[in-house]
Amino acid sequence: MPLLRETEKIVSKYIKRFRLTPDAPLFCNKNGERLTRQGIRYIIQKYSKMANKNEPGIIESSAYPHILRHSQATHLVNRGVNIYNVRDFLGHESVATTQIYLTTNPEITRKAIESVAEKTVPESLDFFSEEERDDLLFSWIP
Repeated sequence: MPLLRETEKIVSKYIKRFRLTPDAPLFCNKNGERLTRQGIRYIIQKYSKMANKNEPGIIESSAYPHILRHSQATHLVNRGVNIYNVRDFLGHESVATTQIYLTTNPEITRKAIESVAEKTVPESLDFFSEEERDDLLFSWIP
């Protein structure tokens, strides 16, 4: 997964400050050993419980490490990043795996359809009033 330049600078400073060697773990547990998946999950659950004490319901009660990856991918897709770029960012081999991050956000769907309609059939945007479009788009929601 690529790092932002600022993140890379922070990690580089951390490595220099603690004189880490290439074979040394970047993130350690309290015993100085590599963090395991279970250790990372423990940390995320610990801090999500603390956050929920201060602000109930702010974080899913069953928080887990993969939720961070899922959230980032979903935000990228919702911001209009091409699904193939998201696939590469996540390191998936197949775009089919990445498609689970596509959401059914009606507003995003509407904007995507309208942007394509503007390029293909410009007059189609004026065919229905905004109220009629909303009625068509949201009629399936109970």
